This record gives sequence, structure tokens and C-alpha cells, in this order.
Amino acid sequence: MQVNIETAQVSIKVVQVNNKQMTKAVFRQLPERGVYNSEGNLVPMEHWGIIRENVGDGKLWVLAVDGGVLVKGDINLGQFDHAIAAWEVRKAEAQLRQYDQWEADWAAHDASVVERDAALARIDERWPTKTSANFDERKMAREALPQLVSPPSTPPYWWPRGQRAEVEDIFNYSKVALTITSARAVARETLLKLPQLFIAI
Repeated sequence: MQVNIETAQVSIKVVQVNNKQMTKAVFRQLPERGVYNSEGNLVPMEHWGIIRENVGDGKLWVLAVDGGVLVKGDINLGQFDHAIAAWEVRKAEAQLRQYDQWEADWAAHDASVVERDAALARIDERWPTKTSANFDERKMAREALPQLVSPPSTPPYWWPRGQRAEVEDIFNYSKVALTITSARAVARETLLKLPQLFIAI
């Protein structure tokens, strides 16, 4: 078996200021710019590369030029940012379904009350007065009354009846948030393809 060890050539890109490698102290003084716009896309800048200021903390910066000024931008999305947004959408969808079912249960209850009241009115119309002669007929008629549908339990969360629009607003807001965080995730992947730059400790 033949084993070879080959020497690879590694290229390291360093950031220099006045022919000297940029230090952390200088880097920390750079003005900070937002990396993502309100839609989650990259803010137009000349992106140079990625800098990891402190090894181990996972925080990454992009070094860029904005309007002729050297700036830095935090490219991190926040822990589980996209996952949380997706979870919020699923939660809002479940809440919307729950609200619709709750409203449907109330509608069924209301309909049963109307039907029962109408049946009682028909009994009173047919036998306007209670007498011993019509006691059995009235009793049988009342026993044949349609059963009331039990009202549903208390509303889910804080929603009152007839407020579906508010519930739908929550759902739509969650969908917008997911769209933005999805765009940010794609934009961040684009930045991560930039070369890594090194500064002096």
C-alpha cells in the first residue's frame, strides 16, 4: 500500500488598513448597517467578505462598502428565527381551524334554540290553555320537542364571537413573517458564499 502526503496551498485573505492588518479595535469602530431590508432581501451594498470577530460565539459579520463608507453588518438571523416563524404559521392555522369549529358549534346551538322555540310556539298555538283534557297531548308534544344542541365551551384563547377577521389577521401576519424570514435565510446563504476575511487579534 502506498501512502502519499500532499501539501495543499492555502490562501488566506486579510483585511488591511494603511498596509497593516485590521485589528479588532478598528473593526469594532466600523459603523454598523442593516444587512436585510423589510422584505428580507439583501440591502444593496458592495459585500467584501465574512468576518468572525470572536471564535466560538457563532456571530458572523459581513464587511461591505455602503456609499463609499466601509461598514459591517450582522448577518445572523437569531436562534431558530425561521423555525419559529414556521411554527407560528402552523399555530395560527390550527387556531383558525379551532375558531371556525367553535363558531360552527355556536351556530348549531343557536339554530337548535330557534327550532325548539318555534316548536313551543306551535304547541301554545294549538293548545293555548292547559287543561286536564289536553294534558296528555301537550305532554307528548313537549316530549317530542327537538333536542337542544349544547353550547360549545368557552372560546379558544381570547376571541369573542364574530371576530374571525381578527383571528385571520394573526394568521396573515404569521405568513408574512415566515415569508420575510425565508427570504432572509436565502440572503444569508448568499453572504456565506463570500470569502472569509481575517483581522488581527
